[in-house]
Amino acid sequence: MVAEAYDAEIAKSTRRRGSRLPGHGIAPYLYMAPALVLFGAFLIYPVIQSFFYSLLDWDGLQPGVYVGLDNYAQLFRDPNFWNSLKITLIWVAMSGGILPLTALVLALLVDFGTTSRTLGGIARTVLFIPMTISLVAVGLLFTLFYNPLLGVINNVFLQFGMMTAIDLLGNSSTTLMAIFFVAVWQWSGFGMVIFAAALQGIPSELYDAAKIDGATKWQIIRHVVLPLLVPTYVVILTLNVIGGFKAFDLIYVMTAGGPAQASETTSIFLYKNAFVLHKFGYGSAVSVVLFIIIGIATVVLTRRRFAA
Repeated sequence: MVAEAYDAEIAKSTRRRGSRLPGHGIAPYLYMAPALVLFGAFLIYPVIQSFFYSLLDWDGLQPGVYVGLDNYAQLFRDPNFWNSLKITLIWVAMSGGILPLTALVLALLVDFGTTSRTLGGIARTVLFIPMTISLVAVGLLFTLFYNPLLGVINNVFLQFGMMTAIDLLGNSSTTLMAIFFVAVWQWSGFGMVIFAAALQGIPSELYDAAKIDGATKWQIIRHVVLPLLVPTYVVILTLNVIGGFKAFDLIYVMTAGGPAQASETTSIFLYKNAFVLHKFGYGSAVSVVLFIIIGIATVVLTRRRFAA
């Protein structure tokens, strides 16, 4: 009886303390309110507003005329839109397939190929520096590098016996890969730093146990390191895929979507229709469709991330 009374008193005391904990009542919602307001103002409201504008024939100056879903019907019949979507999907595929692998290789080379922490830190810093440079500056710099007359790259080709210069940005068959090479140069360091942080989190006991079992460095990487990096890989894959759908600034600076729309992503197609041709209703329809595509990709990749 005494034990039961004691347990009952403890339970009452716990309930009384629990009712006063910060996690109960209205306090958590008050703490979240500023973030929710900002989220609604800068994400939810623009999405709703874009959908509203997509139902109008509007040039941004005169009052818009309601046209219903005509902008969407026109969009799905527009071959330029489908071309831009194809270019975007190619860019996304390259971003998701190449950038995470490049970042992983760099992280492993730095972690297992350097002889000291200081040297590894210097290598990571050097590889991360390109990401800190403005995309506009990088685009202009590599546009000069690719110049068929004055560019460094063509001069190197000529030194190896090529008789004619190659206009990598002016050729529709090479322009997208030439721009993506710049993206790899700039963004691989970002994923490399994330992988490096994940590598630092692997317990040293696992390395010691593998060495005691006689595992070589390659076997340690293959059977110990890589399986533990799968969740990190999925995170970097998700970030690169979402970023690939939004590719705009680097491509626009280097080619503005040319030549002959060979590098015109959906974001550039949206920009030209909305801000060059002043078809804001049509551009808003493009933004809504792109938002839905990115949302679906995000949900799929996020589920895979949690599964990993």
